Amino acid sequence: ASTMTGHMLLKLMGYPGLVVQGPLLATWLSLFVASKSGRKLKIFRFRAKRPVFDLHNFNLIGDLTGKDTANIRVLDHQSQLAITAEAEFLPL
Repeated sequence: ASTMTGHMLLKLMGYPGLVVQGPLLATWLSLFVASKSGRKLKIFRFRAKRPVFDLHNFNLIGDLTGKDTANIRVLDHQSQLAITAEAEFLPL
């Protein structure tokens, strides 16, 4: 874990595994959407909805919603929405 927060939540909350930090997942989402689109980001916003744990797979999914915008998300191992994000690209 990049910080002790994941370890503390594991013990205090009785979670099944270490929590993968929302900002780390958001960073992966921003890199994912920039890589797949071939565009540079102008604005990136995200919101965590539920925890993702280190012992399960998760999916990064994205859709272009306009010429310069995209919605991306993280789905946990049960296909539940864990993080939502919106990206706005720099003009071409």
